[in-house]
Amino acid sequence: MKKNFLILADLDSTFEEFKVDNDEFIPFLNFVEEFEEELGCFVVIHFVSGTSKENLADRLDFFKYEYPEIYSRIDYAILSGGKKYSRDLKPIGKCGTDYAPYSKADGVNDIISNYRRSDIAGACFLGDGKNDVPGFDMLKYYQRAFEFGTYNLAPRSRRDYDNIISHVDFYSEKPRILGCVDCLYNMQKAILEKIGDENSSSIW
Repeated sequence: MKKNFLILADLDSTFEEFKVDNDEFIPFLNFVEEFEEELGCFVVIHFVSGTSKENLADRLDFFKYEYPEIYSRIDYAILSGGKKYSRDLKPIGKCGTDYAPYSKADGVNDIISNYRRSDIAGACFLGDGKNDVPGFDMLKYYQRAFEFGTYNLAPRSRRDYDNIISHVDFYSEKPRILGCVDCLYNMQKAILEKIGDENSSSIW
């Protein structure tokens, strides 16, 4: 049975177009289809973002009507305050803790803990700001605890470069989804090199 590769992504200034109406998500879709074929897995997309429900609705409508192949791979999202929404925007609870303010670490933890370890091939987190750092760090915790490959990826970040660069595996000077795709292909190359190395561990 094929396992899931999780793409966790911020929305604002990360998983969005740089120039509207420029078909910039076609390279992302091409990547996903190639990645699934090369590695024999299913890609599942979760949004972990500080955006509003209204903005999430706009983004989901965009994918639903412009890129249904991407929309079909989207699972639930976690927004500001840890509020969780299904792909059809139904509220499905809240994640976080009563002892500290919500951070993206809580979002990453909630998503990964909803999968069985045996169902996950690997995971990556796409973000470009200091608010994404807790999510980056939580993902690396799961790599150590559950022994599957994780990758933190960042498109161009002028404002928060110094805060995030030490937390990411791959960084791109390209903006938004263009930079995401750049990082994703670098990640795929690294995974394939690991698989091809007879002396490497079994994790991606």
